[in-house]
Amino acid sequence: MTDREAMQAAADKEQEDQDKAAKAKTWKPTKAGEEMYGVLLEGEWVDTKYGETRVLTVEDEDGGIHTVWGSGIILEAELNLKNPKIGSTILLRYTGKQDPKTAGGNQYNGWVLTAPEADPHHWSDSYDRMKQKKKQSNAQQGYAVPDDGLAAPY
Repeated sequence: MTDREAMQAAADKEQEDQDKAAKAKTWKPTKAGEEMYGVLLEGEWVDTKYGETRVLTVEDEDGGIHTVWGSGIILEAELNLKNPKIGSTILLRYTGKQDPKTAGGNQYNGWVLTAPEADPHHWSDSYDRMKQKKKQSNAQQGYAVPDDGLAAPY
């Protein structure tokens, strides 16, 4: 295969994944233990009226295409820690509403992500984005914002 043919094949695959993503249904689990298992097709940042968030596109075992909105801090942290490789198989488990770690905090959605294949370069800006997002949130709520932007009462 020539370089040109390899590049054309890669472009065809990317277009196929984009076409699948356009037809995707949003996966929004409601019960602890629900899982999404499949191939990670995309992981893109999108702007919403609430700020920037990540959207994952996953093809499940039956060929269904789903989007997963990574707007929660716990899911963001899982993505940053595991660095799933686009094209690899992942398992995303919703662990349900979790109680706050400190008094007066809010419940949050819990997640566990298993991603055997990592790609640290694809998600390299995620931690910086997460810090900036948290810093903005803290400032809006009137909390003192330390340099790392992460400390806040939960």
